[in-house]
Amino acid sequence: MEPEEREGFIAEINMGQKCGEFIGSDVGQYLLGRAKLYREELFLKFRDVPHDKPEELLKLQALAHVPELFEAWLSEQIEAGEQAKFSLESDYEDTTAEEKP
Repeated sequence: MEPEEREGFIAEINMGQKCGEFIGSDVGQYLLGRAKLYREELFLKFRDVPHDKPEELLKLQALAHVPELFEAWLSEQIEAGEQAKFSLESDYEDTTAEEKP
């Protein structure tokens, strides 16, 4: 593995760990809770929009993706960090296996 590739994996691992720590922090839990409440509030608004106001329905649908994106970005980065860690560990195992007689 090239040093630049290794550095990229290490950066992915670090960012994934930071995202995991963020989710476990008070601030992370607060923001995830707010995202859940926001989704629930939008659902209630969505439910009460008259059928003759499609523009309002479209607006609410667009807003509903905001908390989902927030959660997805965190989850994706944690997963990317785990994949990077696996790749580094696999490379290390391959390298050490090649060095043994």
